[in-house]
Amino acid sequence: FNDKNIIDDLYLIGNNLDKKDKFIHLSTAKQVKRVVNKYFNNEKIIKLLRFDYNLIKNQIKWDFVNVANDFYPHSYQKIDKKFIVDIIDITHDYNFKELNY
Repeated sequence: FNDKNIIDDLYLIGNNLDKKDKFIHLSTAKQVKRVVNKYFNNEKIIKLLRFDYNLIKNQIKWDFVNVANDFYPHSYQKIDKKFIVDIIDITHDYNFKELNY
């Protein structure tokens, strides 16, 4: 996520693409590098929000994305920001292996 995302007082409600698609786009640790390179290529600093999957798994739907040939997690509702366990600033030269797949 980058700074254009909207986090209100209690919830992550997503960025303009999330609002357009009517769900919050999420990624697994293994998918982050691809997503950063594809969708945030013009951003110098990207804010990466890490969630505890066990706390949000009931609101996650796994959708197949044809162009990526993979299933991606999506939330069709706001995510309580208390489920954010870490926020890190990354750049395109970030060592994505540090995300602990």
